Amino acid sequence: MKLPLWQRPWFWFAVALLPRLIYLYEQSATSPLFYVPLQDAADAVEDANALLRGDGFGPGPLFKAPFYLIFLAATMVFAGDAYLWLARLIQHVAGALLAALAVDGVRRVLGHRSGVGWAAALAGALVAVYAPMVRLENRLILDFFALFFQSAMVWALLRAKLDPDRRRWVLWAGGLAALAILTRPTVLPVLPFLAAWLAGARLWKWRDRAKSRRALERAGVFLAFPAMALVLTMARNVAVSGEALVLPWQGGYSFYYANTEGANGRYFLQSSIVAGAAVGNPTQSLAVRGYLEGVRAGAVRGPEDDRIRYGAVNDYWFDRATREIADDPPRWLGLMLRKALELTSDREIFNFEDYTVQRERSLLLRLLPGRFGWLWPMALGSLAVLWNLGRGRRRLAGGLWLYAALLGGAIGLYYTSGRMRMPLMFPAVLLGAAGLALAVEHARAKAWPRFGAWAALVVVGLAMSWGDWNGVRSENMRFAEFERLSNASYRLGEYENALAFAEDVERERPGYPTAPQLRAQALYGLGQFDGAAAAYRDAAERMPTNPGPHVNLGVIALYERGAPAEAVGHFREALERDPNNGKAAGLAAIAQIRLGRVEAAAQLLANERPDEPLEILVARVLIARERADAAATERYAKALADRFGPGALERLSEELEALKAAKAGL
Repeated sequence: MKLPLWQRPWFWFAVALLPRLIYLYEQSATSPLFYVPLQDAADAVEDANALLRGDGFGPGPLFKAPFYLIFLAATMVFAGDAYLWLARLIQHVAGALLAALAVDGVRRVLGHRSGVGWAAALAGALVAVYAPMVRLENRLILDFFALFFQSAMVWALLRAKLDPDRRRWVLWAGGLAALAILTRPTVLPVLPFLAAWLAGARLWKWRDRAKSRRALERAGVFLAFPAMALVLTMARNVAVSGEALVLPWQGGYSFYYANTEGANGRYFLQSSIVAGAAVGNPTQSLAVRGYLEGVRAGAVRGPEDDRIRYGAVNDYWFDRATREIADDPPRWLGLMLRKALELTSDREIFNFEDYTVQRERSLLLRLLPGRFGWLWPMALGSLAVLWNLGRGRRRLAGGLWLYAALLGGAIGLYYTSGRMRMPLMFPAVLLGAAGLALAVEHARAKAWPRFGAWAALVVVGLAMSWGDWNGVRSENMRFAEFERLSNASYRLGEYENALAFAEDVERERPGYPTAPQLRAQALYGLGQFDGAAAAYRDAAERMPTNPGPHVNLGVIALYERGAPAEAVGHFREALERDPNNGKAAGLAAIAQIRLGRVEAAAQLLANERPDEPLEILVARVLIARERADAAATERYAKALADRFGPGALERLSEELEALKAAKAGL
C-alpha cells in the first residue's frame, strides 16, 4: 500500500533537515563558539590535525575512541579551513536521517494497527524538532555520532527481528555497533544483552538444533563486528605502547569522580577544572597527576622504569572508586537513585555548557518545541499498553526497553549530562509514539483501566521530568556558558563582546575566580592596560595558586609599560606557583635579556625540556645571539620555524625583530 506523503520516512527527513540548515547558518552568523573550538572540541581538532601531520593517535594508548578524530581529519582534507562548516553539515544531515529511521521504527513496533500512520509521523516530528539534538549536531564533539550510530543500530536490530532478509540487517546492526564503540564505548556493556534479545527464545531450544544454531549465528554475527573493533584497538595500543588496553584508558578517572563521596552525577567536582577557561580537556593530565601523587604517597606502587603505564593509571582510579563504594554501599546506592531520577529530567543537565543560555541566544532553539520532559513521560506510559501488542511485536518493544534501561544504567555509572544522555532520545521517541497510539486505541475501545494506567504513568513521568529533584532545575550554571563565550570572543578578536560576557559571568556568579581574568584579557585586547592590570591583580587574589594572572601582569609590564625589572618580579611570582610553567620561564628570560642579564636568563633555561613553548625558544635564540653563538642561533631559529612558523611570533614583535636580525646575520 502506498503511504501518504506525510507518513513517508524521507518526507520527515526533509522536514528535519530544514531547521538544521537554518541553525547552521544562524550559528555561523551569531555564535563565537562556531569558529573557536574549546575543551573537548579543541582536543578533537588538535588530534585530527595531528593525524594529518602524520603523528597518528599519539605515542600512548588511545585516550579517546578514534572514529571522530578520523571523521574530523577527513573533513579537513576535503574542505580545508571550511571543515568547520562541512563537519557540522554532515552531522545535521545525519540528525535529519534519524527522523526517517524513527518513522520506520514505529511502523516496525506497531505493525498494521490503527493509528500507526499518525504515530509514525509523530515520531518523525519529535526527532525533527528535538532542539537539544539540533544543538548537539552543531558541536565538534563525538557525542552526536555516539547517538547516531547507537540509534541506527537499534533501528537495524528492529529490522533484523522482523525482516525476511534478517542476515543483512544483522550485519548492519553489528557494523553500526562497532562504529558506536569506536565513537564512545558506553554502549559496550549493553551489546551482549542485545545479542541475546536478537537470538530470542530459540537460543535456548536445544532440542531443535537447527533453530538454536541459527539463533547463535545471529548473535555471533552481531557481536563479531564489535569484537573486531576491540581487537583492532587493542592491537594498535600494544604496537604503540606495549599496553593491551582495548578501550580508552581514562574511564577509571571519570568513574572515580562520578562516584566518590560528594559526587552528584552532574559534572566534575574537582576545583582544578574550570569549565569555560580550559582550551582543551584536562582529564588526561589530571588523571596522570593524581596517579603520580598516589605513587609518591605510597598508595600504589610506581613504575619500575619511570615510564607511566596508562593501564596502571586507569586501574589506580578504578580501585579508589571501588573502595569508596565498598566502604559505604548505602551512600552509593542513594547516588545511583539520584542519577536515575536526573536521567529523566527535562533540564539539559550541565556538563561544561549551559543549554538555557544557548536557547536564549538562538531564535531557532526557542521556536523548536522538542523537550525530553515530553519524551520521557510518553515513553514511561508505554509500559502500561505495549503488552497489548502481539507476541512478536511485544518482543520489539521489550528490546527497546531493555536497551534504554541498560544504557541508562551504563550512563548513570558516570555522568547524567545531557550530551551523554542523548542516545536515550531515540528509544524514548519510538516507545512514546507507539504507546500513545495504543492508548488512543484503548480510549476508543473504552478500555478505561488500561488507558488510566497509561495516563497515571505519564503523570509520574511528568513529575520525574519537571520536578526540581536534587536541585537540578534550580541549579544556576549559566556563568560557565558566558565564560566559554567570553573566551571564544576574545580569541576571535571581538573584545567588546568578550568584556560583556565576562561581566555576565560576574553577574551570574559573583566572586567567581576566573571572572576578573576574563575581564582582564578583554581589556587587554581593547588596549586598556591599566584596567587589565587591575583585573589581573584581582584574579591573582581570587586564585592564589594559579600562575596565569602573574604571567599576564608580567606581559603588561614587559611589553606595554617597558618595565622589564617589574616584569621579572611577576614572572618569578608565577614560577613560585608553578616551577614547570614554561611560558613564565621563557618570558622571565626575555625580560632579563632586556635588562642586559644574559647569564641570568640562561640560568633560567639551564635545563632543556621536550616540546618547549614559544617563549622559551625565542629566549634561547636571543641568548645565543647575545653570546654570538651562530650555531646555537641557527639551531633554535630552525626549531622555532619548524614548530611554530613565523606567524606565531607576531605577538612578541620586538623579539621577532631581533630574531630576524639574527637570521639575517647567518
